[in-house]
Amino acid sequence: MFSRGSELPPKSRIGVVAMGSAKIVARFADGRIKKGYTWDFSPNKPMLHLIGGHSRKSTQREKVNLAELKAVLFVKSFTGNPDYAERKQFTEADDPGGDKVEVTFSDGEVLQGSVLAHKNRESGFFLFPVDPNSNNLTLFVVKAAVKKFKYLRFHSVTNSSRDRYQCLIPEGCGRLLMLSGEERRLLKLILPRVLGAHTAREYIIDNLGTSYLQVGQDLLQEIERV
Repeated sequence: MFSRGSELPPKSRIGVVAMGSAKIVARFADGRIKKGYTWDFSPNKPMLHLIGGHSRKSTQREKVNLAELKAVLFVKSFTGNPDYAERKQFTEADDPGGDKVEVTFSDGEVLQGSVLAHKNRESGFFLFPVDPNSNNLTLFVVKAAVKKFKYLRFHSVTNSSRDRYQCLIPEGCGRLLMLSGEERRLLKLILPRVLGAHTAREYIIDNLGTSYLQVGQDLLQEIERV
């Protein structure tokens, strides 16, 4: 019934329980929270059925529209472990088996996690938590509740300017770039505007890291010097 990337992830990843149902916490865009079991969730369906309460024998059954939700949390337990300090951010050494991303919701909440697939045509995407010991097995994030989505990339930049620009240094030449006069004038004109624009600086930070702003400044100084 379910396929990776478009439907509920495999049972080994979300911990589907007996009767084909799963423990979920439905977080609404307006701040409401409902806990219970569902057996018919699909990103391709506009709604799911929720059996409320902490028992599968409950008769409290209701329809929940995905359009009203912020996220659907597939959980190990409804209470979690209040004494456990869950890690919320990735390190460079983490290898989650998917793309590391950061999601900013419309209400200001920021979450990091990993995604296996992210298709624009779908209503949302599955986000796996940073901490493998999290009470959340996975989250289905509703795209309508997302303000910003970005991929996390970790880059290390050495302190040595020569090592930093090693790929740009021509063999047997001490200059960083072998540019024609026209090319140098073009870069000298464009770089200050790129580095001075908020959106451009944000793009550099998001895709390369803060240290690359200094790389740009160093490159501009080198162009102005030669």
